[in-house]
Amino acid sequence: MTNVESGRPPATRWERRSRLADDVADELRARIYDGQYSAGTVIHQENLSLELGISRTPLREAIRMLEQEGLLVAEPGRAARVVSSSRKTLLDAYEFRSVIDGLAARLASKEMTSAQIDELEVVMTQQVASLDPWVPAEYTRLNIRFHELIIQSTGNQFLIGELVILRMTAQIFNPAVGVSKSVADNAVRQHRQVLDAIKDRDPIRAELLARGHIETTIARLREQGEHG
Repeated sequence: MTNVESGRPPATRWERRSRLADDVADELRARIYDGQYSAGTVIHQENLSLELGISRTPLREAIRMLEQEGLLVAEPGRAARVVSSSRKTLLDAYEFRSVIDGLAARLASKEMTSAQIDELEVVMTQQVASLDPWVPAEYTRLNIRFHELIIQSTGNQFLIGELVILRMTAQIFNPAVGVSKSVADNAVRQHRQVLDAIKDRDPIRAELLARGHIETTIARLREQGEHG
C-alpha cells in the first residue's frame, strides 16, 4: 500500500534525510561514548562519509546535532573535534552536575517507585562487586547507570534532557583523568547514602548528599590542579 492509498502524505526527501541524520548521530554518539573517538579526536567528514557510505548532507546535520549537545566542536576544513577534557572544562561540567544530581535525588525521593528502587539496589550490589577485584570499566559503567536511573526516575523531561552531561563527564572526560580504587570506594559509599535517603523519602537529605557526592569530585579536581 502506498502512502497515498493509506491516507498518509508521501515521505519527502527531507524527511528521509532527517531520519538518516538521526541514525548517523546515534552512531557517532555511540563511538564517542564507547571511547572509539576519545576526547580531542578530530573527525574528518570526507573520510567518515566514505566509511559510512553516505553523502555529506546527513553527516553534516548529524555533526551539527552533536555540536548542539556539546559533544563535538567545529574545526576548519570540514572537520569536527570531540570535546576536550581540560581541567577547566571538567570543573565547569561537574559544577553543573552538582545542581542536576542534587535536584534529581530530591525529586527521586518523591517519585521513584519500589521497582525502580529495587533496580537501583541491584546496580549498587554490582558496583560493590566491581571494587574487589577492581574492574574500572565495570565500575564506570555502573556508576553511569546509578546516576542515570535516578535522573530517569524523576520523570522530569528537562532533567532527563541533561543526561548528556552525565555521559560526557563519566565516559569522555574521565578516561583522561582516571579513577583510582580509593576514589571509587568512597564514591560507592556515597552512592549508598544517597540511595538510603531516597528510600527514606527524605528529599532534603537526598539532595544534600547527592550534591556533596559531586562536590567531592570537584574538590579533588581542584586539589589536583593545585599540585599539577
